Amino acid sequence: MSESNSLTKQEREPDGLPALFAKMADQLTQLFDTKLSLLRVELKEEVSIYTRGAVTMVIGGVVVVVGLALLNVAIAFLVSTVFESSNLSQPVRYALGFIIIALVYAASRPFKQSAPSESGAPNTAMNPSPRNLLMTP
Repeated sequence: MSESNSLTKQEREPDGLPALFAKMADQLTQLFDTKLSLLRVELKEEVSIYTRGAVTMVIGGVVVVVGLALLNVAIAFLVSTVFESSNLSQPVRYALGFIIIALVYAASRPFKQSAPSESGAPNTAMNPSPRNLLMTP
């Protein structure tokens, strides 16, 4: 009986301080391995979510660009109907429609860049100096 008590006592108590450090090192290694595998799984999930979102945004962007192009073509054709009463040929009328729409877009572009913000804050997009960035409205 005393032998069985001594065996269980030896199993419960390590051989001293070096054994405790070895056991602690093994447990820390196991903890780091577990943490790294968990991090890998979480990163894979995050990457798949971001990839799916990016693909959706690219598809949406393509749809928007095609839609805007079709809208601009329709507006150009609408403008070309203004010249229907003139004696110009159909291709010239279409060309005038596209040119007028291009000029309208080109003329409206400078106004968008220099327009002040609605809050009255300075337009830092035109002059992003540190002094303008630190100014409060």
